[in-house]
Parts: sequence; C-alpha cells; structure tokens
Amino acid sequence: MTTISGAEREVMMYLKSSLHHNRFDGVKASEIANNIDKPVQDVIAACETLEQKDLVAIEKREMSEGKARDLEVHIKEHGIDFLRKEKGIPL
Repeated sequence: MTTISGAEREVMMYLKSSLHHNRFDGVKASEIANNIDKPVQDVIAACETLEQKDLVAIEKREMSEGKARDLEVHIKEHGIDFLRKEKGIPL
C-alpha cells in the first residue's frame, strides 16, 4: 500500500485543487511552495518522491549547477485514485 508524508500530502492536495480550476497542464513547484508556505526545495523533493510512487508526473525540470531549481508537475490518474481511497482527503 502506498503511503505519503505530510509534505507529499500537501503537494497532492494542492495539485488536486488545481484540477478543480481546470489546470490540467501542470503546476510549478515554486507556485506550490509559495501557496503551502514550504521551501521550494522541499516541494521539489516531495514531487520527486511522489513521482517514484507513480502518483504524479514531472514534465519539466529547470536545472542550475546540476540541481533542480524548479519543476512542472501534474497529478496522474493513479494519484487521483489514491486520493479517493485515502481517508481524510475529500474530493
């Protein structure tokens, strides 16, 4: 069974809310960080972990000195299914 951390949950909730606003093309990590009051590097790390769990897809990475400085991510169908099954996450 897939489990997610607190930061990963916050990212998933923000991505879920973006679907309600018809934003299907993805959201930048910097935007998510600004809206959930987390450092962008923490959001990037959460997105990368969520991608490994097959819940989100990272479309673009903005790199600088070998590190991701920002990225564009969107929730995958498996991520939506996960949110539906996860207790305490209304859809």
